[in-house]
Amino acid sequence: MAKIESYETAGLQDVDGIGPKVAATMAGMNLSCVHDLLHHYPHRYLDLGTIKEIGGLKEGDEGTVVGQVKEVRTRAGRRGRVSILTVTVFDGTGYVEAVWFNQNYIAAKLPEDARVALSGKVVWRYGKLQMQGPYYDVMSQAGELESLNTGRIIAVHPATAKLSAARIRKFIMSALDQYGAAIKDPLPADLMHKHQLPALPEAVRQIHFPENREALMAARKRLIFDELFYL
Repeated sequence: MAKIESYETAGLQDVDGIGPKVAATMAGMNLSCVHDLLHHYPHRYLDLGTIKEIGGLKEGDEGTVVGQVKEVRTRAGRRGRVSILTVTVFDGTGYVEAVWFNQNYIAAKLPEDARVALSGKVVWRYGKLQMQGPYYDVMSQAGELESLNTGRIIAVHPATAKLSAARIRKFIMSALDQYGAAIKDPLPADLMHKHQLPALPEAVRQIHFPENREALMAARKRLIFDELFYL
């Protein structure tokens, strides 16, 4: 149910589903109120129309795959000078190994059964497909539902090992449902019309849960306009 009080003063624990532990984790991400949460913008987007199936990959391909972590293992390289982390991901069509050198800390961020996105260039090593040092995002941890990932374009928010992007999306959706109507638009209607800008509440919603690429571009245009307008 929408709440009419200011989202700028509402605390994180006023959002459905956020308790003391989650609020403490968010505090470590410099999020201390509903305003901060709604302005915790995605750092990238996954277009499901461009996601590649692992089974169709070949050496030299570049792109993004989404799958489930099946195995995480670390080992020392020759002479023990290099540590090698290998994370095996399966998407239903095939397996790919993500490999990092001297970055074993990543293992804690990519636990078995987590659903992850990997982006990088594919190589063929030791009879297997690999991405060496790929860009990665944890879409959801083991057992988490991705009911909000039903659109073509999925926003990927900055996350932590304790708080996945999937949970952050869930909390942002709750915050929008409760406080979205309380977001006040400081721009006059004639100015928005002149520059063909969406209203601020709609822009904030679309930046997190874009209906399509056009809506996402319009939301970005509005938020960038605001930054420049109030400099």
